[in-house]
This record gives sequence, structure tokens and C-alpha cells, in this order.
Amino acid sequence: MINRLEKEKMEVSLRKKLSKLEIYDAGDKVRIDSDESNKLFVQYKKGNYARLIGTTHFALQIEAETAYLLSIGREERYRNKGFGRILYNVVEDFCNERGVERIQLTFSSEGREEYWQSLGFKKIGWFLQMEKILRNDKNI
Repeated sequence: MINRLEKEKMEVSLRKKLSKLEIYDAGDKVRIDSDESNKLFVQYKKGNYARLIGTTHFALQIEAETAYLLSIGREERYRNKGFGRILYNVVEDFCNERGVERIQLTFSSEGREEYWQSLGFKKIGWFLQMEKILRNDKNI
């Protein structure tokens, strides 16, 4: 498990990255937790909404060198303005800081594959799973 000081450092770093979003507000929710197996859980949610669907948010789980992007989205009013890419870049920057080697995700709707490919993801498996390699120390 991470200690309180490390958790605070991660939160400060994440909030600094989130400040790149012109819609970011210091009151937005950032939550970082870990469990006894050292999985790291990171969540950001804009505003004070009870629900996650339809909000600007992301949820991330990091296990060793792999990050699983569990959910990412933005409010309807922020669509087609580049906020999704900026929000994803925040996620990737945070993962790079943590030494993550790859990010994996499963997208929920057809037609999103091209979007994720434009961010450097490649399809893996037979379902709607994709992966982006951030670093591969074995090939350096």
C-alpha cells in the first residue's frame, strides 16, 4: 500500500496535469487508493455529481507495469472540442510518471476503434480490447 505522503505527491502531480484542461476546477474530485497487493486506483471526476455516466471523468487501475483504463468520458457539452484527447494525455502522462509500460482498455461501442488508434493503441485479442505500449525496455 502507498503511504499518505506518496499519495499526496501523486494527487498534487495529477491535479497539476489536470490543470491543462481549461474546464478543470480545484474542487473537482481526485481519488487515489491502493490495496494490499499494491494495485493503484486513480479516479478523477469533474464536478460534484453522484453518477459517473455523462460526466467528465476517468478511472484507472495500475498493476505493476500495466495500467487498465477502466472508464473515460466527457460531458456532452465538451464533446468535439479536444477535451477527450487532453484528458487521455493526462492519463498517459500520469502513467509514464509511474513507470507504466502499457495501457490497456476495452471500449464499449463499435466505431471507437479508430479514435483509440489515433492515440497510438493497437487492437489485441478478439474483442474490443486495445493496448498502447508506452515503453519497452527490452528493445532499448
